[in-house]
Amino acid sequence: MGVLSLAVASGLLIPYNINGDQVHRIFMLSFAVIYILRLSATLFVFLKRKMSWGEAILISIVMSVILIVFFNYGRRQSSSINAADIIGIVLYLCGSCLNTFSEYQRYVWKKKPQNRGHLYTQGLFRFSMHINYFGDVVLFTGFALVTHNIALLLIPLLMMLNFVVVLIPSLDEYLESRYSREFQEYANRTKKFVPCIY
Repeated sequence: MGVLSLAVASGLLIPYNINGDQVHRIFMLSFAVIYILRLSATLFVFLKRKMSWGEAILISIVMSVILIVFFNYGRRQSSSINAADIIGIVLYLCGSCLNTFSEYQRYVWKKKPQNRGHLYTQGLFRFSMHINYFGDVVLFTGFALVTHNIALLLIPLLMMLNFVVVLIPSLDEYLESRYSREFQEYANRTKKFVPCIY
């Protein structure tokens, strides 16, 4: 995924390749590089879980398509940086921090022998049971804003629906079966997805 995405993205900085604002192209490339590095760190350092070839291929294809679509629209922007861009950049950075830092906190906690077999409910996960997923939605909302194409807000919306309707119920079912009482107590006092709201 990283090689494909970077290969596509690198062409966006070549001046004769397209029309559009160079600053927007730089942001598009920077966002992609940061996301790829973060995703790699999460999958191969923090989680260290085995991934099937099918899952790896699916993630690679889906994320590559999303990044390419964002580039295709974001690279064309000829306007200078405006308020929507600033908001988008802030959301992207905040979402990235929510996702990666929450995973890092859990990773450090799980390395301690006394925590083995217990459910992690501290750090940023105090505010949301799935703060990492929420971070992804926030960052891709920011990414979409910087493209200046309102239709691309459908991507983080679809991500959110996938998290809320498919992934979160499945993960919660697994966590409840594994941690039972710990999970129930955690679920009773913690919002499921959006801090302070839901």
